[in-house]
Amino acid sequence: MRLGPAALRGALADEVERVIDGLLAGPLPEAVARSIVRHRVVNRMVDEVLETAEPGSKVDGDPLEQAVERIVAMPAFKRALQETLSSPEVRDALVSTTTGFGEELVDAVRARTRRLDARLGTRESRSAEFGGVASRGIALVVDALLAQLAFVVLGASVSLVAWLAGASRPGVLGHVLAGAGWLLVVGAYFGAFWSSTGRTPGMHLVGVRVHAADGRAPGGLRSLVRCAGLVISILTLGIGFLPALVDRRRRALPDLLAGTVVVQEEP
Repeated sequence: MRLGPAALRGALADEVERVIDGLLAGPLPEAVARSIVRHRVVNRMVDEVLETAEPGSKVDGDPLEQAVERIVAMPAFKRALQETLSSPEVRDALVSTTTGFGEELVDAVRARTRRLDARLGTRESRSAEFGGVASRGIALVVDALLAQLAFVVLGASVSLVAWLAGASRPGVLGHVLAGAGWLLVVGAYFGAFWSSTGRTPGMHLVGVRVHAADGRAPGGLRSLVRCAGLVISILTLGIGFLPALVDRRRRALPDLLAGTVVVQEEP
């Protein structure tokens, strides 16, 4: 039977495809790769690239390294690299990776502190519903660092303004004002977070929240009373935190004074 031109081309294409598949499935690709390595095809290509370099250009060192340096220095390569790094896909991948790492870190901190809370205190005070001594301690350290940082920045700004105004070095009055300023910054830090969201950044890290008897965030006055209890507990070298080891709801002196309680947040 005589085939038309179209049918003949289709049959030839199918036959060529079968031949190519057979060649690629056999030992031919490995043999070609060995031949390329044996005859130094890549090196000869690199040498050819280097031979086309401008007169006076540096060609010392490894030829492959020199070729790579020339390619990297090309404006087209730099533009392609910049477009790739600034693409939405790369940005989304970086954001996703960073967010995932941050979430894993927070989960690890919360799990560790809750295990420590479960080991500290009496049997009556080990309820998983309330925040324990370990959670409170880690949250307090984080918040103290943040409050101190805010005070240092504010104090440096005030000192700079006073120096520009020609004020003399601070004496006893200056130290008293600095101490009062520290108390003001600490009170504003804890009072603002407790009265608004019921938790500070440190408490958010360990997964606890403070609220009043009605389940809502403590008001401004109650937050200030709790802050005063916190300062007293610190000044007494931590004695004010000891009631949390025996109290059924893990309340420390700040909670007893302000009528608040610290609870664990749901995972």
